[in-house]
Amino acid sequence: LRLAPLEKRISELRLALEKSENSRDELEREIDTLKARNSNLEAQLIAANKAKAQLRADLDAEKDKTSQLRKEIASLQTQLAEAQRNLDKAKNDNARKQKVIDDLRDTIRRLEGNIHEKDQDVQQLNIQN
Repeated sequence: LRLAPLEKRISELRLALEKSENSRDELEREIDTLKARNSNLEAQLIAANKAKAQLRADLDAEKDKTSQLRKEIASLQTQLAEAQRNLDKAKNDNARKQKVIDDLRDTIRRLEGNIHEKDQDVQQLNIQN
């Protein structure tokens, strides 16, 4: 008579053990899934950190390039200003020289007119003599 309650208790404990083992197996599967997911996330993190480092290097290179281009622009602007000053000076020189040329042409026309008058005077004197 005393064995029946013990057998019942053993049966209950076996069921509890089976449930515990099933729970343990399920938790181990979950742990394996989480480990795989964690491993995948770690690989993604490593890849993201490498990409970040490459992007930072690219950014630094672009900053250097931008700085060089700004210096080049400043230098070209200085050269352009100098060239503009030289052009303005050349235009002024050209205008002065053109005025001298125009004045000389006027003088030549006037002198040619005088020569023509003198030639006529000489011809008149030749005719009179």
